[in-house]
Amino acid sequence: MEYDKYLVEGMGYKSCWMVIEGSTQQQIADTFLQKETEHCPYQAGLDKLRQAEYKENLVFVTADYQNTNFVMGISLSKFFDEQDQMLPRLKPFPRVYLYLTHRVSECHGFAVLEYGVIKRFYYFNEDDITDIGEPLPAEEKLGFHLPKDFDEMWDDDDITEMDEEIIIALAAEQTGVDAAKYPYENVIIGEMI
Repeated sequence: MEYDKYLVEGMGYKSCWMVIEGSTQQQIADTFLQKETEHCPYQAGLDKLRQAEYKENLVFVTADYQNTNFVMGISLSKFFDEQDQMLPRLKPFPRVYLYLTHRVSECHGFAVLEYGVIKRFYYFNEDDITDIGEPLPAEEKLGFHLPKDFDEMWDDDDITEMDEEIIIALAAEQTGVDAAKYPYENVIIGEMI
């Protein structure tokens, strides 16, 4: 199946993004971005993200669409290493999906949170595997059997090898939209708090 047609532009390989349900663009921007923000067209915001250096902490929040907003920027990957700082910011939101895939550093992860509480968290990097919560219905539907640790990864032939394709397929299954019909509208862009 061609999964990337279910992800809006900017999501996928070598990126990190959140899908936030039950909120608004302005509420999300007020929660995540410093006061100095800029409204710009979608493509201009995406271009700025791609040109930004990691240390700039630049992210953007998409316009409201079907009770959902997307937040994009590689700085969001801090969630996987700095949960204590990120979790309080996610408390106002009924449901948040977070995805990370970075093929160069072999870091891949995903999470599902409800009002700041982790329901599922999976993070794979070259040094460690963190597996919290029960597998999601989408994981089971896709036939994923993700390793709980490196021993299982090397010893079990039925294990699903974690890579960017797994994250993209999972994101498309859980939160996908028709990318061709998605209204690429104005975004709010700024540095993450």
